[in-house]
Amino acid sequence: MVDIVQLDPYQCLIRKIGYSVGLESLLERVVSLVDLYVEQRALSLTAFKDLVENTFKRKNATEHFADVYGTLNLVKLIGKNIHPLHNLETLSILRRFLKGNDTAFLTATKTILMLSILEADGDIFLNGLYSDFEPKAFRLALINMIKKKRESVGYIIKSYSALRKVYSVIDIKSQPSQKGNESREPWESGMSKFARRTGPLDVVRRTTSLSDQVNEEVEVPDDYLRKVPTTRKSWAENLDLFANGKKTGKGLNLLETLDKHLQIKQKTGCYVLWPYSKDLAQLQIKPADIMAPEITPWLLICAMAEGISSIELEPFDEKTDYSAVIDQLRKFHKLYREGNTTYGSIRHQLPLYIAEPCTVALCSADTKKIPPLPSIIDAETKRAFRRVNRIVISGTEGGIVFSEEK
Repeated sequence: MVDIVQLDPYQCLIRKIGYSVGLESLLERVVSLVDLYVEQRALSLTAFKDLVENTFKRKNATEHFADVYGTLNLVKLIGKNIHPLHNLETLSILRRFLKGNDTAFLTATKTILMLSILEADGDIFLNGLYSDFEPKAFRLALINMIKKKRESVGYIIKSYSALRKVYSVIDIKSQPSQKGNESREPWESGMSKFARRTGPLDVVRRTTSLSDQVNEEVEVPDDYLRKVPTTRKSWAENLDLFANGKKTGKGLNLLETLDKHLQIKQKTGCYVLWPYSKDLAQLQIKPADIMAPEITPWLLICAMAEGISSIELEPFDEKTDYSAVIDQLRKFHKLYREGNTTYGSIRHQLPLYIAEPCTVALCSADTKKIPPLPSIIDAETKRAFRRVNRIVISGTEGGIVFSEEK
């Protein structure tokens, strides 16, 4: 998936949201935002402000909501304009694709929200769910998660100043709000979300850690444990993962399935969700360097869907006719173009960060196996008469374009 630009180049090393305003009633409010976007086929700052102040009943909180929803890849605020991001586009497509079937749309929405929460707040949310949001157990899980990430990264950082930054990022403290006009996509702004190095990290590997030169003490403030569990618990309840003070069967299955595919449970009693491999690569870090699994967006969303919807990824079979999958992708692209009156005419390709979650969310709604989308697209590009071509979209996993139907 696409990531919001982080001001600190190491921010991707921990998946956490540091905001307190706009995180509550997430499912209900996101559905309202989707319906507004679908109705207007555009999104103005005036309409978004009206939604926040009059529908959500939160006065003078527009920028705070934009910050939070930007982190969840729903909208971004640039100056006096607000723009839809890919998770909102995905939900808009699903809303119109499933028109008249509110139950299926709600299930699909929960799938997309679960993905956005894992991408933005996975290290916090999963440890909260694991500990049933009980303060003492939650604190211990967070401390162990921080120690694990610091230890893993600490052995390959050769710069003392860089290590201090890493320790500052991999921590539980109040974070400064990211201003909406700074949250720009890397391919649109020409900016890079990652610092550049002059040489790879593995040129001269350290034999000892620099961690003895920095403060290794890990604290989780009491006020954090008073505020944060409330919102995360409400998310878990909305997503059917938590009820009556404990994990539901679905919540337990999510943790077990993510660990099965991503090896995220640690022996110390915590969950660690590392960045995508492509994000680590931008930091000149290989997953093997920090003993982390190689995680791709497709792997994460399929593992997540198996956990919350009990659906599995269908193995690729070169003899199978996947025409129905290609036709569905075409419809996604049509809905993607029709969904925005301003940008529709220039949406000549369907980004994979929209195609993949749309596909998996529909499978969750229908309780069907997930088609092996990457393999299907690869196979299509080798056909004599290609129906689909893969293209490069800078800063993303890429996209697809369609040949003219005959």
